[in-house]
Amino acid sequence: MVQAAVNAAAVLREGQIVRGPWLEKIISRAAEAALGAGKLVKFGTDPAYQVQELPALPVADVDAIATAAVVASAAVAQTVAATAFDGAIGRDRITPCRTISVNFSASADWDTISGECRVDIYGHDASGAEIKDTVARPNSGAVAYAASTRSAFADVDRVDIQASNGAGGTATIGVSNDKIEFSPADYPGVALYEMIKEPGTAAREFVQYDDVSVLQSGVVAVVVEHPVSSGDPVYVRHTAAGANLAGQFTGSDGADTPTTYGRLAGARFRSAAAADGLAQLELVS
Repeated sequence: MVQAAVNAAAVLREGQIVRGPWLEKIISRAAEAALGAGKLVKFGTDPAYQVQELPALPVADVDAIATAAVVASAAVAQTVAATAFDGAIGRDRITPCRTISVNFSASADWDTISGECRVDIYGHDASGAEIKDTVARPNSGAVAYAASTRSAFADVDRVDIQASNGAGGTATIGVSNDKIEFSPADYPGVALYEMIKEPGTAAREFVQYDDVSVLQSGVVAVVVEHPVSSGDPVYVRHTAAGANLAGQFTGSDGADTPTTYGRLAGARFRSAAAADGLAQLELVS
């Protein structure tokens, strides 16, 4: 989405900083590849020097955290520590933050006296706060079962598993895309408008190696895909479609479409706007 041509009387442009009594924090990085002003960016291959356009959302991976080699049923309660995780992500950061899936094998040994086997998952959310969520497998005999957390995790610290019938069951712990969130620790902010890039009619004003100013804290004007109201949470497009680039913004409409949008932690809209209009977005890092 490209902002329409502007004239001298225009108050704001897409990606332009909005001055006010709030704290502003701006960092400077090189564009790892072409990217657009007014879009959320991700730290690049070298976070100290680069930013990039949001890459494609990774696919769900049923054993990204831990494989069946380290997760099994037992007649006693057990804890699987992060040091034992052997998946492709394991104990590392989950970028973007996503839901955690537990995938139980088809074994009656996962059945319990209480009627369900609870798996408690501990870690951190997109804001860095400690969180806990639970996946419960109802007694179902020798039938495979899978479920995901309601919360999106930035990492997993440990997994507690309830005692069950025996040691014959296995499970994997992975990541699913039921809910997506963007953490400021991985997505530093919004690429700011540069007057030198006028007339600003290209979808991606910055080319590879350009210097890019990124707003981490403060208020910036962004184009929104759907109507937003002041105070709305901020959702970000993670899957490009036609003229709509990854990194564009919308409001509460994004909550119902995790296949397209994810919530940006530490952000809210400070003004209302119609679809394709400019809204003021506040970032707090």
